[in-house]
Amino acid sequence: MYEKGWGKKLNYVAAFGQYGVSDVARRYTENYEETLGRRTFFDEEQFAALIASANIEKLNRLSGKDRDWELRRQERERFEHLKERNPSTKEKLLPRQSGAADWILERGEDGLHP
Repeated sequence: MYEKGWGKKLNYVAAFGQYGVSDVARRYTENYEETLGRRTFFDEEQFAALIASANIEKLNRLSGKDRDWELRRQERERFEHLKERNPSTKEKLLPRQSGAADWILERGEDGLHP
């Protein structure tokens, strides 16, 4: 949605939840390899290590049952990341619909300026 509709070029996309952090860039980008090329703040190993460190810290705070559940969830998440993403080209994505026009343009979310 953000890249195709709004025209945003994403680099790092992380999801923060109650039990952990995940790199979810594959879900929100159309061309993941291109996205990786825009990642310049951390290299991929550093980014993965940062996420792993945050997850270990969170896991250490969980009880056995919750910890087991979260470990299984993280495994499913890793599996999902390995799948090829096939974005729907049928869906018409619109530029940002909320906010003042000058603010949208300033942020580059008008869908016209990549």
